[in-house]
Amino acid sequence: MRCHGVARAQRKCCVLERRRVIRRRLSLLWPCRHVLSCWTRVWGGDGEVEPGWPINGNAAIALIRPMSRHTISLGFDVVLPIVLGILFVLNIMLMVLVPIVWIALLSVRANSRRDRQLSPLPIAGCLLSVLLFGTIVFAAASYEPTKTKLQHLSREITFPTQDVELAELAFLTSRLNESRQFTIRFSFPDADRHKTVRLPETTVTVKQLLDAIERDTGMTGRFHSCGNGYSVLQGEDCGFGLYVNGKYFTNEEFDLFAYADDRFKRLSE
Repeated sequence: MRCHGVARAQRKCCVLERRRVIRRRLSLLWPCRHVLSCWTRVWGGDGEVEPGWPINGNAAIALIRPMSRHTISLGFDVVLPIVLGILFVLNIMLMVLVPIVWIALLSVRANSRRDRQLSPLPIAGCLLSVLLFGTIVFAAASYEPTKTKLQHLSREITFPTQDVELAELAFLTSRLNESRQFTIRFSFPDADRHKTVRLPETTVTVKQLLDAIERDTGMTGRFHSCGNGYSVLQGEDCGFGLYVNGKYFTNEEFDLFAYADDRFKRLSE
C-alpha cells in the first residue's frame, strides 16, 4: 500500500509539473514565435497523455516539440524587414542605404547570439525576414497607379483634327505653344514634315498618340529620366520629358522655330 501511495504521489507531481510547463509555454506565445505542431489531451487524474483534439473538463492544451523561443524574433525577423522594406521602395538613396544598415544589424545580432551560446542566425527567422521584405518590394514594383511613366501615358491631349501633319504635331506639343497640354520633343528630318499622323479621335491619351506616330511614321517615343529620381514604388521619374525620334539621319533636321515663325505669319495674314 505504501509503495502504491508513493507511486501515486509521483504521478501527481508529474501532472502538476506538466501543467506548470503548459502554462509557461502558453504565456510565451508571441505572434510568429511558436508553431502549433499538434494537440494533446492531458488527463489530470492519472497523468496519461492521449493524442487528439482538446475536450472539456480537466483537459489542457499542450504544445508538442514547439519551436525554440530563440528561433524567431518579433523585432529582428518581423518588424525590422517590414520597416526596411518600406524604406527600400521609397527612394534610390534609401535603396542603397538599407542593405548596409541591415547587414550591420545582423552582425550585431549574430554577436549577441554567440554570447548566449546560440546559433549566429536562425534559419527560420532569416527565411521569414526575406519573405516579408521580398513581398513588400514585389508589391511596390507591381503597383501601377503610383508609376510616374504610366501617369504621363494616361494624360489626354486634344487636337483640332484627327489628321495632323508631323510638323504641326511637333509645334502643338512643343514649349512654343502656350496652350499645349503635354510637352513632347520631336527630332526628324525636314523632309518628313508633311507626313500625316491619323489619330483615333481628336482627344487621345499620350499612349494612343505614340502608337499612332509609330504606326504612321515609324518613330518611337521614350521618356528620359534621372537616376537620382528612381524608386521602386514610382519607377522612373521622367524628369527630362518625352522624346520622339526615329532612325539616325544625316539630312537637315526639322527647324521648329522656323516653322513657328511661318505659322504665325500665315495665321496673321
